[in-house]
Amino acid sequence: PQNFNPADFFIDLIALDSRTEEREKTTRRRVNHLASKYIEYAGKDAIALKANTLTKPAVNTETSGDQYAVGWFEQARHLFRRSFQSVVRDKISTIAMVGQTLFVALILGAIWLNVGDIRTGNEVQAIVGALYFVLVNISFSGTFGILFTFPAERSVVSKERASRTFRASAYFVSKTLAELPRPLAATFVLTIIIFYMVDLRSGFEYFLGHWGIVFICLLASEGIAYCVSAVARDAQQAGAIVPMFIVLSMLFAGFFIQTNLMPEWLTWLRYFSFLRYTFCLAMQLQFTNYNFTITCNSSNDFCPKDGEAVLEFYNVNELTWYANLMASLGFVIGLRLLAYYFVRRSASRFDHSI
Repeated sequence: PQNFNPADFFIDLIALDSRTEEREKTTRRRVNHLASKYIEYAGKDAIALKANTLTKPAVNTETSGDQYAVGWFEQARHLFRRSFQSVVRDKISTIAMVGQTLFVALILGAIWLNVGDIRTGNEVQAIVGALYFVLVNISFSGTFGILFTFPAERSVVSKERASRTFRASAYFVSKTLAELPRPLAATFVLTIIIFYMVDLRSGFEYFLGHWGIVFICLLASEGIAYCVSAVARDAQQAGAIVPMFIVLSMLFAGFFIQTNLMPEWLTWLRYFSFLRYTFCLAMQLQFTNYNFTITCNSSNDFCPKDGEAVLEFYNVNELTWYANLMASLGFVIGLRLLAYYFVRRSASRFDHSI
């Protein structure tokens, strides 16, 4: 099968699969059949395994306790090294991510070049559009790497967990940590190009703030991809579902239409939009206590007098900056915990360990 080591495949042929009752019965019949054929071929004295040992039931972890050979931290250490080596060796994906990030950042920077030097109300709206589009772009790009790698690993992980090689929590934590450097670097490159080409609010603390917001937004979108990939049958099915959640988050982020203009029976959905919280963070970082002087050409122009007027117009001060930050981090942590729950649920019915 695809993504299987040949040696592992042959080991699977002579091992019991206790993930489901039906698989256990099937594999038990196969093992007994192979053993009986070998005994028939080589003679009863040619094999040390007695026929009665083949009929013993698989170990039930409900009653047998912790059967792992090493502790959780040792499992996590080895899994982290394996996952990190996999990331390092996947040079094509790394090059593609870097190339895509550079291309998108340069295009966006060229489109919104120096609009941060605010002189008109249109330039204020342009900055808001730049902040929002960066978050939307990183949300979609953050899901692709997960959608096409995580489902492919799931069959291998299920096999290894069925043999009690490691715990689900050790696998999930180590995989999450091993994959952090690549998106961290990608968001840094994207942010530094956009920050200086668009001419966002100057100051090193504002650069760090925008970088952190973009990175949090990416982690939240990855969390959605992890959750869907953990329950979807394959990458194609996951790829059809994830964009729906991203688009819904876009619609209720407050950029296309303010939530106070939506029907009341729909406004509650804004609380489930991770893009709303990250968008509000970016807006508050850019415009809070931000003074500028603009020229209004007509009474129909969008002509805010300062940054606070911009925040009021876009209705992003419903929560404080700290509350939006906590909500965004809540999405990151909550979605990963939910994904871990789905991964654990996919284990054998005999495996109740974490």
